[in-house]
Amino acid sequence: MDALLTPVKIQIMKGETEQAAQALDAIEKRLGSPFPVAEIRAVILETRGDTAGAFEYLERQWQESRNPGLMPHLLRLAARTAPEKRRELSRQWLRIQPDNPAAQMAQADELLKAGNNAQAQVMYEKVIRQRPDYVPALNNLAWLLREDNLNRALELSEQALSLAPGDASVLDTHGWLLHLDGQHQLARNHLERALE
Repeated sequence: MDALLTPVKIQIMKGETEQAAQALDAIEKRLGSPFPVAEIRAVILETRGDTAGAFEYLERQWQESRNPGLMPHLLRLAARTAPEKRRELSRQWLRIQPDNPAAQMAQADELLKAGNNAQAQVMYEKVIRQRPDYVPALNNLAWLLREDNLNRALELSEQALSLAPGDASVLDTHGWLLHLDGQHQLARNHLERALE
């Protein structure tokens, strides 16, 4: 499949979306719309500036196939065109793959956005149990724990910082946690680095 799609990807990168679409049509006639073909079709639509069309197309593909491989791209498109659908889509993904850290992370982020901090915390903990080095989960959980368990929050943010020392969001979280801990000068140093 990769060998068939590589020329299409190259055409997309060159900005030759019409030729890419035609080549993909030929592939689709032979193979149907398996996950990689559907994802490339969405990329072509998005490259042409039709982000809403890309979302609608990929959402239809998801409804028909329930292929979890579509979900990361679908959620990114939903964030730009249909944010009200993100939460339900992340729930659907989690129902299909309850042990998938990416699905758990997507659901945790949606819970956090909705203000369901306790449920978000549970999901971030699940992600970290499976992937103890996953920086976004460490960082978000550290921020959630800042009021109830500052010591653990600092441990998590230090772990995230050791894994991603130049990440602005990690530096920001760690800086604010240091500030809450009374380490104001060190906090300022981290926040200034985050700003840079």
